Amino acid sequence: MNLTELVVAATVVLAAVNLLVALVLTLRRLRVRRREAALERAERDLKPIVLALVDGEEATLPPLDDTSREALARLLQRYARLLRGEARERIARAGRELISQEVAKLRDRRAWRRAVAATLLGDLGDRHTHWRPLVAALGDRSPEVRMAALRSLGRLGAVEAVPRIVRLMALGRVPRALAAEALMTIGSPAAQWVTRLLRAEEPEVRAAAAELLGLVGAPAHGRHLIDLLDDPDPEVRVKAARALGRLGAGAAVPALRRLLDDPIPYVRGAAARSLAALGDRSPWGRLVTMAAEDSYDAARAAAEALVTLDEVRAEKECARIPHVAEALDLEALR
Repeated sequence: MNLTELVVAATVVLAAVNLLVALVLTLRRLRVRRREAALERAERDLKPIVLALVDGEEATLPPLDDTSREALARLLQRYARLLRGEARERIARAGRELISQEVAKLRDRRAWRRAVAATLLGDLGDRHTHWRPLVAALGDRSPEVRMAALRSLGRLGAVEAVPRIVRLMALGRVPRALAAEALMTIGSPAAQWVTRLLRAEEPEVRAAAAELLGLVGAPAHGRHLIDLLDDPDPEVRVKAARALGRLGAGAAVPALRRLLDDPIPYVRGAAARSLAALGDRSPWGRLVTMAAEDSYDAARAAAEALVTLDEVRAEKECARIPHVAEALDLEALR
């Protein structure tokens, strides 16, 4: 076989492969469309029954095949996200059989199926029954499954999961913003569990707990954070200082003033910002010195604190300090 014949043969084979791939994709799209159409028909048939359940009326579900079962799950999930109180409980009762199946699917070999199951448990599950399998799902090898489980634990208000969430956040196994969102969804009960972790052996856990307490706590929780301003780990001191400023914990002012002399620049900066958030003007002179002479991070934080505390005074007395001038310019742009 000469070169020309080889090229022709290769072209024919390539064309056949392309045709086969196109055929497979077309068949797959058709199958997906048929499945979606079947689900939509099943949803239309089941919707009146689900609405009757929402209204507290007597309604009996017909025998369900796999398509109808999936359509029912989608309907129940959709309404569960919109409802509260007795109406949501009725929806959850209607989906009890489905929920037991979803718990089993948390062990499915397919990550997308485990993620769907974790999401459905958050919408239709019961906190007392389903927080444990969802906490177990936080250790899943798939980040999508872990994130779905995290959101669902928040929606269920699963305070029992708080220690696990904080530790996973500290280890970087779940996104910080998503962990904070879950705890904020759980609400004030989460604060009591977070405070227990402020004395954890691992510094990264203490730091994560301090950060989260600043988001879910109240000013009264500041007393649990003040001692952390003397923690041997600088990251813990920073997170505690920021949390105290965020909580408006006025009792922390004396300890935060001492932190302006911390040996770590970014710790001094965190203290300066928190004192400004708490409206403490007493260390004005120290902040001026920091803005003029300290390292970049601390100096910039001190300058911002001066402008926050008294913009007019800062412009009058400190405008020649470069960091203060920059902070004034940024304030004027807001």
